[in-house]
Formats: sequence, C-alpha cells, structure tokens
Amino acid sequence: MTARNASRRRAIGALGALGTIAASIPATADTSETANGPALATTPRLATARPFSFGLIGDTPYNWLDQQALKRVMAAMAAEPLAFVLHVGDIKSSGEACSDTLLSDRLAMLDASAHPLVLTPGDNEWTDCWRSAGASGDRDWPLERLAWLRRQAFALPRSLGRRTMAVEQQTGGRETHAPEIRGLPENLRWAIGGLRFCTLHVVGSNNGGRQTPALEAAWQARQRANADWLKQTVTLALAEGAAGLVIAMHANLRFERQRRDGWATMRALVVAAARRFGGPVLLLHGDTHWFREGTLLPDEPDLANLYRVECFGSPFSSSWVSIRWNPAALAVAPQASRGAIPDSPPPQQAGLPDIQALPFVVGTRQV
Repeated sequence: MTARNASRRRAIGALGALGTIAASIPATADTSETANGPALATTPRLATARPFSFGLIGDTPYNWLDQQALKRVMAAMAAEPLAFVLHVGDIKSSGEACSDTLLSDRLAMLDASAHPLVLTPGDNEWTDCWRSAGASGDRDWPLERLAWLRRQAFALPRSLGRRTMAVEQQTGGRETHAPEIRGLPENLRWAIGGLRFCTLHVVGSNNGGRQTPALEAAWQARQRANADWLKQTVTLALAEGAAGLVIAMHANLRFERQRRDGWATMRALVVAAARRFGGPVLLLHGDTHWFREGTLLPDEPDLANLYRVECFGSPFSSSWVSIRWNPAALAVAPQASRGAIPDSPPPQQAGLPDIQALPFVVGTRQV
C-alpha cells in the first residue's frame, strides 16, 4: 500500500525566535556523515548544512496487527529518500514475553529496514520485564534483558538496517568526561547535513524500576551516563559549529507536571542544553503513543528554540512521522552570539508561516 500524506502537515519553530544561529556553517572538513570523536579541542567543523529528511517511529509493534502495519510503514519509508529512520523504543508491549525469541523477531523486523535504522531502548523491552513469566521471580531479571539487548542491538558502532550508518557509542573511558562514569553503548551520536543527533537511554515507567539494590545502582549509573553524554554532545555541537541539535529518547518527560519523579533531572538537563546551545533544539520521543509537535515550553520566551515531536504508537501503527531539516531557513535568522538570550520574544505572526521559512518541517503519513 502506498503512503499518503495526512491532511495535517505542520512546520515548527519560528526562526525569528532563535536569534542565535549563524546564517551559514563554515566547513574545514566534511565529517557530517560520520561519528565524531570526543577530542573537542581539535574538533573539525561540520560540513555546510544541507537539507535532508528522516523518519520517526516508536512504541510499535505491540501485537500481530501492529507487525503487519509496521511492515507496510517500512515499505512506504523505503520508497522515500530518507537519510535514516529513528525508532524511539518499545518494540513490544509490556504484556508480551521478554523472551530471546520474541525480542530477536522484533529486532529482525527493524533490521530489515531499507534505510539505516537507529534504535534507542524503551521500557517494555527490559525494565518492565519483571512482569513477564520468564522472570521466574527474579526481580533483577530486567538487567539481564538489558544486557541481552546490548549484545544483540548495540554490539557495534553502526545502526540497524540493510544499509547501515556509522554512529558513535558511549562505551566508557575516553567517551565520557569523568573516568568513573561507565558509558552506555545504546547511547549513540551522529551528524548529517550540519545537524548533530544524540540518543539518551531515558525510558517510560518513571524512567525504570529501582526495586532492588542492583536495579537502583544501575538506575543511578544510567542517570550519570545520560547527563554526561548530553553535556558532551552540546559541547561537541558548539565546537563543530552544528546548525542544530536533535535529542532522542523513549520517555515523554512530562514537562507539564514538573514534579519530583524519575524524569525530573533529565527535564532540567534538556532545558539547560537548549539554553546553552542557543540554536534550534529538537526533542524526539515516544512513550505516550500520541502524535504531537510544537514549541515544547511556549511560556518560556528564552526557550523558543526548543521544539518537540512525539511519534505515533500502538494502536496507531499505520502512521509515521517525516521530518525534514531545512537549514536554508537559518539564513533569515538574526545574527547573534550562541547562548545569548534575547531581551524580548519576537512578535507573533498570525497563522502558520511559510514552511520554507522554518528549520524543521514535520509531516504525518499513513499507510
């Protein structure tokens, strides 16, 4: 079945609100298609920003019907000139078994993608596995499932897919600022078209279970590693002159409730990253299965550069999100220093501005 454009096609981010992005990205080395190492003092500049598109899916498949829908979605995406596809986690439902067989089957579906496919873990494939009959009363079994997932999906610094893409992994040692922080191989980083991407292992279910000493220790280590990876990625993006920054994770961080929960620290870190980077920052996530997009914190004038897109999820598995990076829009942004906060927000314009004037163009597709 061919894909058709949904009637609702939106573009996000008014460029006048950025006020912090250079009109062009000078290039001293073309490294935009490869992972960049952490030697920030000698970081090469990214190549001149160029437009491209990628696909966004997540929270699927949860059942047999979702599997059939995902096959149609994958076929539709294969027919489009996408640079890659991003799956933001939950490749099974929480009620399904966490067996090697089922997880291998779902990974094989993703690995069949015609485009490079980048996966970041959700809660259902490991932290919620205490609900599975396979746990046999072992409350630490989720950690074994995570170790299995790392061996199967994150053993090499490459994406999934029939055509793979090089990525950088947070594997510890030199990839972290602090030697005591153990890296997470599922935390990935890459750059295309002047746009810097990173994934963070932040999941639903209040960011993972902490019911045993082993789970608590793993939870704390994951928070430290995520914080370090995000901090380092912003430093890298600034050093290499990235035109924009994309942060992807599974969890909907629930910015609207602002309480002490398992996501509180990450909410603060994302806001700090957006303020420090200064240019357009796009937060991609799943978790709550409801497509939404727009400025993440519209009541915060100094965070007008922070946008969000949530993908569809089960039972809406016949739909996917197309995102186009449109760096030509940056040329109309006022010139200012990175990190500067405008004295006042720009005037609001009636209606949606021209799509071509916006840096991220978001479309929904259904098959």
